[in-house]
Amino acid sequence: MHFPAAVSEKSRWLSLTSGQSRKAMPFRLSEIGVFYAGEGYGIKRAFHDSFLFLYTLKGEGEVQTEDKSLRLSAGHFLGIDCRLPHAYHTAGKRWDFCWFHFNGPQTGALFELLYPEGPVPLAAEDPLLCEKYLRDLLRAASGGTLQDDAEMSLGIHALYAEALKASVPGRKEASAADASVRKVLERIRSSYSRPIGIDDLIRDVPMSKYHFIRVFKRVTGLTPYNYLILYRINKAKEYLRSTELQVSEIALCCGYADLSNFTRQFKKHTKLSPLAYRKAFSEA
Repeated sequence: MHFPAAVSEKSRWLSLTSGQSRKAMPFRLSEIGVFYAGEGYGIKRAFHDSFLFLYTLKGEGEVQTEDKSLRLSAGHFLGIDCRLPHAYHTAGKRWDFCWFHFNGPQTGALFELLYPEGPVPLAAEDPLLCEKYLRDLLRAASGGTLQDDAEMSLGIHALYAEALKASVPGRKEASAADASVRKVLERIRSSYSRPIGIDDLIRDVPMSKYHFIRVFKRVTGLTPYNYLILYRINKAKEYLRSTELQVSEIALCCGYADLSNFTRQFKKHTKLSPLAYRKAFSEA
């Protein structure tokens, strides 16, 4: 393998072409490497049809993406949407880093969850675990079996989970936020059958409504209102499958005084009317 200028020959770089089995995986690795880069190393692209994960082992790199200039120090990782203009280079004299390009049907949506306000470097909560995941990913990429393809997809998912964990604010703040979120989740579970609004859900939560909505979405991926709707829809599914209650009765059991609103929400989230859902389940 011919490495870019200023990259040590002890580096590793693997390129993979997706066969049928790899294309079926949730995440598909296309390139992976460990670069030991010196002063002068850099990459600049206008477009590359993939997403990129960078993790610094030693030294420091600098990344330009989405009109931001970001420093990536040891123990930090960063995801980049390479379909947008981007560049990265050694910041200083040395940058040892792992990287991989990947794709998958839900990758864009996952990046939006991870970076709701644009990409930022994240400090790994457990650097040794992240480095193990990266070594395992490199080993699987050197394989070629169906099991290796599955392990690569799982490895990318594991690293994404670590990044998501790292995106939560500092431990004290996170602990208080988690307690507030858990309180509201319990309130939804115990009160979904009553007509409740966002103000009812967040009463006595020790933060402003708008800040809490952001925190709740950070933790669950949904706003409190949307979480409540989906919880009610899931409960309605249970009633439709396991009881002979009329749809209007089920609507009331799930907090909907207006049958047409219930039917509209149910169809929006399941693509079926309540009666069609019940019929499809009974015929399964």
